[in-house]
Amino acid sequence: MLSAGLIDRDLANELSALYEIRCQYLHSSSLNNLEADALRCVRGAYAFLKQIIGFPEHLFAINGGAVECLDTDNPLFAHTDDGELVRIISAREVTHGERKSYEES
Repeated sequence: MLSAGLIDRDLANELSALYEIRCQYLHSSSLNNLEADALRCVRGAYAFLKQIIGFPEHLFAINGGAVECLDTDNPLFAHTDDGELVRIISAREVTHGERKSYEES
């Protein structure tokens, strides 16, 4: 996901660290830091979701209540243009056929 530009390096590093925490608990590690580790995992999951769904900050800006796409070539941004209006279809990678179908309708 890092090499595809879907997440940044800081998040990739945090997800790797969270995987190590997960492995420690899986292999009967001490529960001394359970509450802090659980909170860190929740924050990591939220950061991950924030970067890949909804309106991730690296792809969208909200200006005066309007959503502006910062990179319409990003594969997470599928849209159709209808004159001045841009309709956001999804924030996931679409197939060529889906994009063509949306653009023709």
